[in-house]
Amino acid sequence: VPLFVTVTDKTGRLATDLRREDFQVFDNGKPQPLTVFDASPQPIRLIILIDLSGSMRGKLLLFREATAALIAGLLPGDLAKVGTFGHTIQISPEFTRDSRTLLASLPVDMPPNAPTPLWTTVDRAITEFGAGPAGRRVILVFSDGKDGGPAAFGGRFLSPVEIGDRAQREDVMIYGVGVRSSIQLGPGGTGNMM
Repeated sequence: VPLFVTVTDKTGRLATDLRREDFQVFDNGKPQPLTVFDASPQPIRLIILIDLSGSMRGKLLLFREATAALIAGLLPGDLAKVGTFGHTIQISPEFTRDSRTLLASLPVDMPPNAPTPLWTTVDRAITEFGAGPAGRRVILVFSDGKDGGPAAFGGRFLSPVEIGDRAQREDVMIYGVGVRSSIQLGPGGTGNMM
């Protein structure tokens, strides 16, 4: 069973000088042997998902800038795809390092009143890894996290627990970046929610 770990110290900085003897792995309370230990950076296969739902209106520039910075920080062995979700779910066709190709996949506008098929999209992104190139499988989601369900896509409702279980079985790490969304409170009023 591969275990990928990230360790930080008390101040939140990465601990990069750890050795095999600094780790213990337990299964049902019983220590397990470490058969392979490698502390070198591992290449990732990254799918960046951008929420284009109505609650994300006004956040497009933030999403584009954050994604561009992330793409610029990819290491030589890393590959990525960019996806969006709202009225449709779209994920770029192939893993690449080419920043121009990835940036061209970024949305240029946000349609009004789009739904948020969050877990349906994450489920589809897990499938996108398929038998693709080797590397740590990572999904990064920019969203306010308010799933609108699969109604527009004819599928069944997927719970966060189901997606988490699938991700664990298929060795996919999922990270969410919470973005504040604006909601209408009434005529002329707006508010914020996380």
